[in-house]
Amino acid sequence: MMGITILREAENYRLIRDDQGRYAVVEVRNGRVYSLNVKNRAEAADTPAGMIEVVGTDGWGSEAAARRRFRSIVRQERRLGEVIW
Repeated sequence: MMGITILREAENYRLIRDDQGRYAVVEVRNGRVYSLNVKNRAEAADTPAGMIEVVGTDGWGSEAAARRRFRSIVRQERRLGEVIW
């Protein structure tokens, strides 16, 4: 089984890296993790195996791309929270 390292957490999102040096972003809510794929939103338990499962084979990318996605989605979440509240 591959390991997962959580690099950053903000709002309901995590920037993660696996043992192969691949990077991804997942959403975390109530003990569950979710993919960011809007067409095929995967869900699993909030465990290393669950994070690997929801990212799948096509959700991994470079560190730079994952960090950009993480920053962008966290900014959007904060903006949405300001508008709603």
